[in-house]
Amino acid sequence: MRYAITFLLVLVTLLARAQSDTTGQAAKLEEQRAQSGVDPTRVMSRVSYSPYVLDPSGDAVSFNNRFRYVLGLGSWSMGLRQEFSSVHSGEPGTGFTTGRGDLRLSVLNAFHVKGRTAFAASADLDMPTGSAGFTTNAAVLTLGLTYSYTIKPTLIFACQPQYTFAPVKDAAVPDISTVTLRSFLAHFRTSGWFYVFEPRPVFDLANDNFDLVLSPIAGKNLAKGFSVVALAEFHIDADVRASRGDQYQLGISKNF
Repeated sequence: MRYAITFLLVLVTLLARAQSDTTGQAAKLEEQRAQSGVDPTRVMSRVSYSPYVLDPSGDAVSFNNRFRYVLGLGSWSMGLRQEFSSVHSGEPGTGFTTGRGDLRLSVLNAFHVKGRTAFAASADLDMPTGSAGFTTNAAVLTLGLTYSYTIKPTLIFACQPQYTFAPVKDAAVPDISTVTLRSFLAHFRTSGWFYVFEPRPVFDLANDNFDLVLSPIAGKNLAKGFSVVALAEFHIDADVRASRGDQYQLGISKNF
């Protein structure tokens, strides 16, 4: 929780600024919706950088840097994601261990975008290319289907059920079988401000465990295709919160 106060101050500032804006035309809002990167059914090309902190119990901490590139081609998008992490176990005198995480390949197709409704199918493949201690030693595949509904030009609802499993893995790696039900409400303004709330139930079928992630998000679309965002992920499950920690993240992206 030591990073929560800083994050909340940033989030409150963004929300306060957003409240002072006024609603504008639907076309402008649709542009802001696509540029934000919030809705997977709106395909754009972008590069992004997101530093984030994981704050488990005790003195352990993890500083992470996420780089992502997405190429949008009509209704299709393809992406690459790479992370670099510095982890401290919390034990005095042990210092930080730094390494490269697994490379993620992504593909998405927004196969129906018409009127108020939109659908997109996606697949993410994490390949075991990371450094020792930072790789899962498994090829992890996540399949997802997104449904997006425009309640009004300023407000959308979306849900994205996902299933994650490991079709190829080292024999020593525990089984992976997870169902995640992502859903969110997002509000957009013609000035570029947007804010989102995402409750995310996570069912770990392999370990018979349940967690609920609560994620507030606020951001601003800037000039020339740039966007900034602040978000957090709070875990309800005490064991997950103690081992992995809550997440506090900032991000900047360039759309083109």
